[in-house]
Amino acid sequence: MLFNFLKVASAVVLLSSSTLLASANPAPGVHDLIAEDATLSHLEKRAAASIVTACKVPGQVAVTFDDGPSAYTSTLLNYLDKKKVKVTFFVNGDNGSRIDKGYKKDAVVRAYKAGHQIASHTWSHQDLAKLSESQIKVEMETLDKALKKLIGYRPLYMRPPYGSTNDLALNYLGKNGYTVVNWNIDSNDWRHPKDVQAGLKAYTDVLKKSSAKKKGWIGLQHDTYKETATKLGPQVIDWLLNNKYTVVPVGTCLGKSQNQWYRK
Repeated sequence: MLFNFLKVASAVVLLSSSTLLASANPAPGVHDLIAEDATLSHLEKRAAASIVTACKVPGQVAVTFDDGPSAYTSTLLNYLDKKKVKVTFFVNGDNGSRIDKGYKKDAVVRAYKAGHQIASHTWSHQDLAKLSESQIKVEMETLDKALKKLIGYRPLYMRPPYGSTNDLALNYLGKNGYTVVNWNIDSNDWRHPKDVQAGLKAYTDVLKKSSAKKKGWIGLQHDTYKETATKLGPQVIDWLLNNKYTVVPVGTCLGKSQNQWYRK
C-alpha cells in the first residue's frame, strides 16, 4: 500500500515538474504566437483608420496598380526592372483566379523580390462598405495568409476595392493596424482600357500645373488591363521621370522604410 502511494506521489511530482518545464521552455513556434497575440492585443487599442490620398513629400508620385497580378504583370515588371523604378501593387487573392497558383504566384514573388511593395486589395474585391465586420475579416485575413505563404510577410498597407469604406470598415482596419490608401490621381483606365492617351492625360492635366510639385501624389491604374500594363504604366512613369518627379512606392512616400510595409 505504502509503495503504491509513493509511486502515485512520484508521478504527480514528475507531472508537475514537466508542466513547469514546459511553461518555462515553450515548444518551437510558441514565442511567435505569444508575440503575435501581444501585437493583436495592442492593435485593438488603435483608432479607426484614416484614408491616405497623397504622398507626404512634395514632388513624389507613388504609382500604384490594382486588381492584379495578371498575365500582363510580368511585362510591366520587365519595364520596371529596366528603369530601376519601384511601385506598389495592391493585389487581390481571387479575382478571376487564385494568387497562389501559376503566373499570379510567380508575379507576386518576383515583384516582392525586386523590391516593389506588395499591398492588400482584399481577397475577392468585395465592397467593404457593404460587408459585416466578420466578412471584412475574412477578406483581409484570407489574403494575408496567402501572402504570408508566398513572400513570408503580411502587408500593413491596403486599398479598399472601389475606394469604398464606411465607419465599420475603417474601425476594423484601424484596430488591425492597416494603413488605408486611396489616390489623388485616377488614370480612369477602367473607363477606357484601350485609350492610353486618355490615361496619360489624366496625369499630365494635373501635374503640368506650376503648383503640382508642391504636393505629393498617389496615382491609380490597373495592371489587369493589357494596355495599362504594357503601355500606359510605362508612359506615365517615363513622363514623370522626364518631368523631374520622383517615382516611389506608397510606403516610401509616406516616410516608412521597407521593413515597415509588412508584419510577420
